[in-house]
Amino acid sequence: MDESKNRHALIRATSALFRRRGYAGVGLAEILAETGLPKGSLYYHFPGGKEQLAAEATRWAGRKVAELIDASFEDAESFASGSVALCRAIVRLSQENGRIMGCPVLSIIQAGDEKPDLRQIGADVLNDWTTRIAAQARRLGSHDPQTDAERLVIGLQGAWVVSLARQDVTSFETLESSLRPSA
Repeated sequence: MDESKNRHALIRATSALFRRRGYAGVGLAEILAETGLPKGSLYYHFPGGKEQLAAEATRWAGRKVAELIDASFEDAESFASGSVALCRAIVRLSQENGRIMGCPVLSIIQAGDEKPDLRQIGADVLNDWTTRIAAQARRLGSHDPQTDAERLVIGLQGAWVVSLARQDVTSFETLESSLRPSA
């Protein structure tokens, strides 16, 4: 593997492991075992160790969800239809090998007072998602795009947490039905 592939492999593996077990539940040895890379490769790319790698993995995962937001609203005819498309995209993202995996920024936010810089990165990612959704809501004629975006992010995060706890997607289905315009 070339250097950029090694770096990207570390970021992807870290994001996946955090989604499964949270920031506190993952050690560097597990990340290295997942990638098959030597310890020197990790410190070459991330001299700040786990915290620097976590920051990069969170930003990377945040960009992946941002791409889903953009794609979900790209051809939407209404904020509701874009919101439903995004909900369905998040359902697909949340599933891995028949299991529901956590939101890629949740464990970083939960690092709390121990890692305030990481928590801020998580907050920045959520703010980016909200800003993107608000721009789409504005484009699609929402009267209160910021509130609509906040409600959607809150709904998606809530559905994700409940789905993770229950290990089923019924919470997303409930959210999706609430997003459709009433007849």
